[in-house]
Amino acid sequence: LKNGDLTISLGKVPILEVDGFQIPQSKAIERYIARAYGMMGSSDVEAALVDAFAEHIRDIKDTYIKARDAGEKPKFFETKLPEFLEKLAKVSTAPGPWLVGTKLSYADVLLFVFATDYFDDKDAVTKVLPAKLKVTVDAVAALPQIKKWIETRPVTPF
Repeated sequence: LKNGDLTISLGKVPILEVDGFQIPQSKAIERYIARAYGMMGSSDVEAALVDAFAEHIRDIKDTYIKARDAGEKPKFFETKLPEFLEKLAKVSTAPGPWLVGTKLSYADVLLFVFATDYFDDKDAVTKVLPAKLKVTVDAVAALPQIKKWIETRPVTPF
């Protein structure tokens, strides 16, 4: 932002500026980009299902944060995470490899990032990932654009 005004975001970042308009909140930005690039499904129903997957993953993250803050990380990884992932695998009725419909969506990318990059222990999710979700994670990882990004992305503290 040229003037440093963070009013629209309640004083926080990120803010995405598009055609002179500012869009605050990371999840709103993620969904805006997903819509702009055709990654919110092929219908309104598929878009709602993609949103639902995003919320399910947010629920898992929220549960993890509570467990971490309560000193219960081992219990989360041993019992809660596998339970959540089994339930998440059952939500997808798509034939695969994608979670919703027949093409790559925001839900697939979100699952990929969650499974491969969210936790300090990068193997924490992949060790207990149900086969149906592993197929999706592997399909995203195999995309040339994703491979290139992983190989060339800058190292950041986030």
